[in-house]
Amino acid sequence: MQSGALKVKAAQFMQIYRSREVGQSYLTSVVTTLIALVHAMRLMLRIRPTSSLFFQILCNGPGTCVPLCLIAFFFKV
Repeated sequence: MQSGALKVKAAQFMQIYRSREVGQSYLTSVVTTLIALVHAMRLMLRIRPTSSLFFQILCNGPGTCVPLCLIAFFFKV
């Protein structure tokens, strides 16, 4: 093992709602974005990340990234 390497004891993966599906109209995406924001808020309130906790958000596109990043910014994560 290299010196300074991080040991991870446990990882938790969660699936979230997308803001907008491919091909979805912009009008209906407003509703699904609000749903995704509420879902992301519920996850953040359940997890309650702190500065001492190693917390990382991995996103694979704007459909999942926008709600999580907005909520993470709100919580200053």
